[in-house]
Amino acid sequence: MTACRAVAMALATFAFNAKAPPSTPVELEDSSGNRVAVITLLVET
Repeated sequence: MTACRAVAMALATFAFNAKAPPSTPVELEDSSGNRVAVITLLVET
C-alpha cells in the first residue's frame, strides 16, 4: 500500500466515523503551518 493510499483511507475512515457531511474539505499542513494539500472526500452511504 502506498503512503498516499494509506492517508486517503485514514481520512475516509475519520470522516465516516465523525459523520462528516459529504464533500468536506480536509486541509493538511506541514510542521510550519503551511498548507500542503486540501483533500475533499466524497462520502457515499
